[in-house]
Amino acid sequence: MKIQHILPESEILQNHIAYYFTFDFAGANPPKELLSYPNHLHLVTFYNNFRSIYSEQQFNFQKGDKFNVDILGRYTKPLVNRCSVPMKGITIVFKPLGINYFCAKSFNELVPNVSADFFLWNEKSFKLEELLYIEDVSEIRKRLDSILLSFY
Repeated sequence: MKIQHILPESEILQNHIAYYFTFDFAGANPPKELLSYPNHLHLVTFYNNFRSIYSEQQFNFQKGDKFNVDILGRYTKPLVNRCSVPMKGITIVFKPLGINYFCAKSFNELVPNVSADFFLWNEKSFKLEELLYIEDVSEIRKRLDSILLSFY
C-alpha cells in the first residue's frame, strides 16, 4: 500500500487546491476498509479499471473496465470504503469553494448526493488517465498542474 501527498507547484493552484495524493493499493492484499471522515473539502478522484458503488454510507470498490472521474460531495457521517481489488488512482483535494474555479456549474448541481461521475472533465480524461502510468511524483505534479491551469 502506497499513498503519496503532493502539493501543487503553481501558486495560482495553491489558492484553490489543498493537495493531491496518489494511491496504489497493489499486490495480493489491498486494504479491506478505509474510512473517509466528513470535512469541508471537495475531492475529485480519477482511476482506471475499477468502479465505485455507493449505498448506505459505504463505497464498494470493484473491478471495472474503464477510466473514471468521480467527485465526492457532502456527507455528515464517516464513509466506509471497502476494497476488494488492487487500486491505483489520483485524488485532487480542493479547498472550500476551490472547485468553482474549474467548472461552470454549482456544486449542488454537480453532486446532488454523496458522490457523482464528474462528467465536466470528460474532455480531459485522456490526459488524466496518462498520469496513472507515471511513477515519478514530480512529473505527476508538473502534468497535473498543467492540466488544471488550462481551466484558467
